[in-house]
Amino acid sequence: MVELSQPGAVKRLGAHIWKREINEHYVEPEWVSQRLFDEEAFVGSVHDPACGFGRIVHAARRAGLVASGSDLVERSNEFPGGRDFIRCTDIFDNIVTNPPFDIARQFALHALTLVNKKVAIVFPTARLNAARWLDATPLARISDTAAEYAARSRHRSRRKAGRR
Repeated sequence: MVELSQPGAVKRLGAHIWKREINEHYVEPEWVSQRLFDEEAFVGSVHDPACGFGRIVHAARRAGLVASGSDLVERSNEFPGGRDFIRCTDIFDNIVTNPPFDIARQFALHALTLVNKKVAIVFPTARLNAARWLDATPLARISDTAAEYAARSRHRSRRKAGRR
């Protein structure tokens, strides 16, 4: 196994820094959802069909929106499990979600068929270059939260260093 910190080291295709979670359950930092609702206006209710612990739903509610959530797997008593979004036919005003990355394309395209207004997807910007399927969607905006996160981390580090 090659350490990535070694000069000239290359990460194997398909290699992961962490063990993959069944059903692709990865939780975004809370500020990501909050920032989305601070920057993007939504009219009507919001539904997160891959809500996990409910971070997007809670952020939507803090923004004054009516919000609901469901997931394939029940991860919280607050949100029902057993809801396969890919089979869903319900219509929603808005869908905001951090989908399982292995089926993000299918998730996003299906969401577009179920909304009256908007779909917002939390998606790693590093994967956008390969996401040619987005060309056929009504994509309006990309927000690079990774750059924002890095800037916030640097700011926190400087603040902590100044306290010593």
